[in-house]
Amino acid sequence: AMGRLYCLKLSSGAELWEQSVNANSNSCVPHGAFGDGVSPVIVGDLVIANLTASADSAEWCAFKKKNGRLAWSIPVTSRGTGDRAYAAPHILTSDGNTNLLLISNATIDCVDSLTGKRLWSHPISDLQMQYGPFIGPVFYDTDRFLLGAWYSGNGSALAFQVCDDGLKRLWQNWSIGKNACSLVVYRRYAYGYGIGGLTCVDTDNGRVQWKWRSGDRQYEGDQGETILVRDKIVWLSTSGVLYMAMASPGTEQP
Repeated sequence: AMGRLYCLKLSSGAELWEQSVNANSNSCVPHGAFGDGVSPVIVGDLVIANLTASADSAEWCAFKKKNGRLAWSIPVTSRGTGDRAYAAPHILTSDGNTNLLLISNATIDCVDSLTGKRLWSHPISDLQMQYGPFIGPVFYDTDRFLLGAWYSGNGSALAFQVCDDGLKRLWQNWSIGKNACSLVVYRRYAYGYGIGGLTCVDTDNGRVQWKWRSGDRQYEGDQGETILVRDKIVWLSTSGVLYMAMASPGTEQP
């Protein structure tokens, strides 16, 4: 979380190499920020990471897996508030090319994984998210994905379509996608927490199919993480209660 990337030997935990883009990265995390929380992604011989560059900037970096040498880096596009990117890079493969989808609170960029060359950029600063999206894109078709957005005490989910020269926004729904809660998709329907509790949404149009909360008032403010296990959704609430239900858009709620 302090701007350094480590490579460790799996069998012993011994450090093989360490990298950062700022020698003083330990002192560069602004007060109130979450630090460097992006999970590294391996693409071929490269490790893609997001690291602190200064107190108000960060960079997407590609390091050689073998020795940690920097292959390329590009600045993270920001609204200028010092916010960082938090969603992990997503690998896009098309026509034999391997590209990366990089998400911040200002743009969604597609770059060449080998060179870091920006192929296109889709601005999202107009959404005025409190932080950059925390959860990476959830693809529900080869060219369509969901993205959760964090707002103060609220959240939303957006659907995008990947086109040759950028993205097309399909819909936005304020009933699902709260804060950093995960989303799952099963047979065209998305499930996740929103302001009304666990929510089911049609990915074709963003329409809510149902909302559910526990009848126990003790848990009425719950939110939590959702996973898909075959044809069932399993979610753990912030109160520590584990739930399971069929992943179905029908009127019969969990």
